[in-house]
Amino acid sequence: MARTLVVAALGASLLAWSWMSLESGGDAGQATLVVVLAIATACVARRALRVAACVVALLLTGAIAFGLGPVWALPARMLSRFGDGFLEFYDYQVPFDPSSHPRMHGVLLIALFAFTLAFALAVAARRPGLAAIVLVVGVGWPGTLLPGHDLWRGAVGGRDARPPGRANGDAIDGVDVPLRQAGCGAVPQVGPVRIQQQEGRQHVAGLFLDHPA
Repeated sequence: MARTLVVAALGASLLAWSWMSLESGGDAGQATLVVVLAIATACVARRALRVAACVVALLLTGAIAFGLGPVWALPARMLSRFGDGFLEFYDYQVPFDPSSHPRMHGVLLIALFAFTLAFALAVAARRPGLAAIVLVVGVGWPGTLLPGHDLWRGAVGGRDARPPGRANGDAIDGVDVPLRQAGCGAVPQVGPVRIQQQEGRQHVAGLFLDHPA
């Protein structure tokens, strides 16, 4: 259980950093509360209780994300506000001001909860391969929405999730060891994909350099 909590917290921190980077000046307290809800739900032992906990945690997250009270129409209002916030991402550039676009902020919290819960459930089930896939997708997705970032960064590491001078894969490789300790199996490697990406860039650059303007 302790290893599960440590690995889940490590992955959740990457997910929170990636998703909340889509807004400027957001409330870190809400994001932290959503992460705690997701990890606590994944740690419920019995399957039936875990399913019920997932539903309750999702409703609580929706209430936190969209400022809703405990009313019977909470699920419908959540869906309505989530849909409105999702569509706003097509109209406004990120990073956005959460005070001006509260429903976009709510969508980020829902996404953070969903990916944190999925990652924590995979870690608790001793499925390191699945956990790595969830982490790569969850961290990389926000990067595809940010301006000025290439496809590789969006597909693997979201925003430049590394200190200067380090490879993009280091953000994922850093989770490799605790994932191995949490369960059996190895985390899928992304090295060959990086090599293909570099070769593709060299090929494109050659096309322009070999043909004078």
